[in-house]
Amino acid sequence: MLGTALGMNQLHAANIVHGDLKPQNVLISRDYTAKVTDFGLATLRGKTSSTVASSIISDDGSTVCGTAGYMAPELLESSNPPEYSSDVYSFGVMLNEIIQEEEPYTDQFRNFLGRGPFAAVNYAKL
Repeated sequence: MLGTALGMNQLHAANIVHGDLKPQNVLISRDYTAKVTDFGLATLRGKTSSTVASSIISDDGSTVCGTAGYMAPELLESSNPPEYSSDVYSFGVMLNEIIQEEEPYTDQFRNFLGRGPFAAVNYAKL
């Protein structure tokens, strides 16, 4: 996790916000060095990457990008762009996942997905 924190620090020093920091986006090299990857949702000083292509939820003009279980709460409820603090929050969720040995917010996330614009379509009723 130290390598991930150092990588995040380097990104922030270069004015880059990753925007989708999660375990699947941290690879470990043969010499056990952590490598932060997948910059598809990264922003540079508030400018959105031109390669934003996945993990997008859109409703009535607002867009939420990222992996909900690792996103800062303020990003889930509005169309605010990710900030450095959003990456720090995601890093904290990753640390908590290691300590708890389970995915973050599993029950709360499932309940959240069942409401509003994030509700799953029930194809059986169609």
